Amino acid sequence: MIKRILKATLVSAVLCATFAFTAVASPSSWALEQVELAIEAGLVPEILQSNYQQPITRAEFAALAVALNEAITGEEITGRMLFNDTNDVNVQKAGYLGVVSGVGNDNFAPDNLLTREQAAVILARLYATVSWELLPSEPTFDDNYAISSWAYSYVGAVQTGLIMGGVGDNRFDPAGLYTREASIITIWRVFYLAITPYIHGVATAEDGRILDGFFDRETGYFIRGVVLHPNGMIEEGIFSPSVRLLEGLMLIPDVALLAGTFNPETGLLVEGSILFDDGTIYQGIFDNEGMALIEGTITIDGVTIQYPMPFDMSIFRDLLIQVMWMETVVFVTEEGRPIIDSRERNLNNITEMIYGIEAFEDLLAMTELAREFLGGEHEEEFYSVLTLMVLEIDRVADLFIQ
Repeated sequence: MIKRILKATLVSAVLCATFAFTAVASPSSWALEQVELAIEAGLVPEILQSNYQQPITRAEFAALAVALNEAITGEEITGRMLFNDTNDVNVQKAGYLGVVSGVGNDNFAPDNLLTREQAAVILARLYATVSWELLPSEPTFDDNYAISSWAYSYVGAVQTGLIMGGVGDNRFDPAGLYTREASIITIWRVFYLAITPYIHGVATAEDGRILDGFFDRETGYFIRGVVLHPNGMIEEGIFSPSVRLLEGLMLIPDVALLAGTFNPETGLLVEGSILFDDGTIYQGIFDNEGMALIEGTITIDGVTIQYPMPFDMSIFRDLLIQVMWMETVVFVTEEGRPIIDSRERNLNNITEMIYGIEAFEDLLAMTELAREFLGGEHEEEFYSVLTLMVLEIDRVADLFIQ
């Protein structure tokens, strides 16, 4: 008898302790911060500020939806949609907004527990009452097949809109029950996204570009994110109202990766770096064409020089003319292209002149002339420049031949 009494007492104590814990339980550690923020923002009715881990009912979720809408708009919802099985004013308000709907025969089933896919539908509709309408999207969960057809695009929309995620292992668990703490967190996310000046989304421009990122809530301008071009080019960063890259990365397939600040009118690189596919690096300040370096460094095959040059560039002209009159220097092209006698070229600039250098002996001759002409001053820099320019010729020629 004593054993039975002790056993009954222990069972009773355990049940009471369990009940007490459930009644006063705080949110899970991963949910605590956002639940507290939602309460501070006035989004959680007092009746829902407990038992956070238990499933939420349809009527309770309606109360959260109404609290959010009225908090953002600053106005009470005056309309009502009546149901046969409930007089809950929050259900009637949510029904009037079009956020929730009945289960048939003008009934709402207020005490039924809410599933995750039902929550996705309500959240997507709720977001549209306080912000933009979320674009219907294809969800990317491994259990997409289990999502009901009427909820499918809504699940994709709240996933893309960063409002709802999965339950782990890339599963959405559409028929799983939605808890109070999960409901409060997603209500907070809707609130946060609605009050921030930007909205996340994906859009397709008239020219076929796909814009994935954040748009200005008032103007609709694309502000920052990723732009995918039909030709394969990718841009990522901050954009102008005309969707020109202002700051960030520009990947031109099979050509180069550009990074830095871009001209808002032309979209060309102003300051930053260009990494070509062959390893050549331009870094510094660029001209209006976005490709010619004005000030900075150029590195080719490990050889780096500084722009502007540490000596007078006109020296090149004098030295090159001397070398070209000392011996015949030609620029030999690939088959089908002419052989150009460099002495017949119009030596207007260093680019044209350097194209006349073909043989290594010429380079050595120029180095000797540099020693004599410069008296040893800037000799190392001068040789580096010559080496770099020959390497650049090879690089450009290879690109041209391709």
